[in-house]
This record gives sequence, structure tokens and C-alpha cells, in this order.
Amino acid sequence: KLGVEEDYLFHQAIVDSTHNQHFISLCHHLEATAKNIIRQARSNTKKNLSGLQDAVQAEHKAIYLALKEGNQDDAAHAAERHLINAAARIRIYLEIPDTL
Repeated sequence: KLGVEEDYLFHQAIVDSTHNQHFISLCHHLEATAKNIIRQARSNTKKNLSGLQDAVQAEHKAIYLALKEGNQDDAAHAAERHLINAAARIRIYLEIPDTL
């Protein structure tokens, strides 16, 4: 099991916590695309770079814990780090044939 739905719900919970109706509406509009991206990323990681699965989970945990503690600065930093690392993973996938 790739955990696509759980991953999506994690990201959606963060979106919902912004209470920004425009952002929430946009993300709901992009739901199918977001789930496809998550599915592909998780599949690529599991198939080609299984060692990165723990890193992704650690990034999510850092975001979650910062939000749970109400530390907006740490949450923002953890989210930024997650996005930077996700972009790096996409660059890695692009170098592996038949992953994207």
C-alpha cells in the first residue's frame, strides 16, 4: 500500500488549517491532480528509492509536530524543507528511465 490517500489527507489538513477559502477552494479543485502526483511520487520512491521513504515520513512528522506545538516558524521551515526535498526527489526521478 502506497498511502496515497493518507498522504493527500495530511496535505489537505494543512491546507484546511490555513482557513484561507481561496486556497482551500483551489486545492479542492486540484484534488485529482494532487492525488495523481502523490501516487506517482510514492510509487517512484517505493520502486526506485525506497531509502527515501523514511526521509519523506520524517519531513511530514516535523511539519505535524511543529503545527501541533503551535510553532508557526518551525512549521513554515519544515514545510519549506519538505518542498525543497520534494523538488530534489523529482529531479532524481527525472534521471531514472520510465519513472515520470
